[in-house]
Amino acid sequence: SRIASRVAAHYIISKIYMPLLQTVGPPQVPIQEALLDAVQAANTAVFEDEPDVDSGTTLTIALVLGRRLHMAHVGDSRLYLLADGKLEQLSTDHSLVQRLQDVGSLTAEEATMYRYRNVLLRAVGQGEEVEVDTPMRLLPKKGKLLLCSDGLCGFVSDETIQEIMEKDISLPQIVDELYEQAMAGHSN
Repeated sequence: SRIASRVAAHYIISKIYMPLLQTVGPPQVPIQEALLDAVQAANTAVFEDEPDVDSGTTLTIALVLGRRLHMAHVGDSRLYLLADGKLEQLSTDHSLVQRLQDVGSLTAEEATMYRYRNVLLRAVGQGEEVEVDTPMRLLPKKGKLLLCSDGLCGFVSDETIQEIMEKDISLPQIVDELYEQAMAGHSN
């Protein structure tokens, strides 16, 4: 995870942010293309780190430029948007459980107890290439974004996440409360 996030962040800084600081106008490389390349660079770094070990990681990137949200996503980490009293999952899980739910073989309730709920269908570092979701959307004038791992969303309901995120407390306090809920869920 550390390798993937560092490689992707370095790539985004060098290919998107630095050109924006140095020139007037749009970046020289289209943002979606740069995000795809960042994830592919991370994929290569993880894959080549220990090619004989079957390892992989999830990677979710949220790049906000003005009111545009550019995303790159692989795996089952999640990106949520809380706006206008609604919590919306913006990323799609690349997991066996999600696929079974999509085809109607498993309900959302059954998915929480499913034996193979941690099996990923797509992950960074599991092969030479990786398929990446790169949606883009316009953000509302007010709202909050949450990037989280399955360590939160796998143990805390969306309703509880929304309740905590809607509290009139500081962002560090929101993070602390989400963490406490996740830890309580892990121990149950």
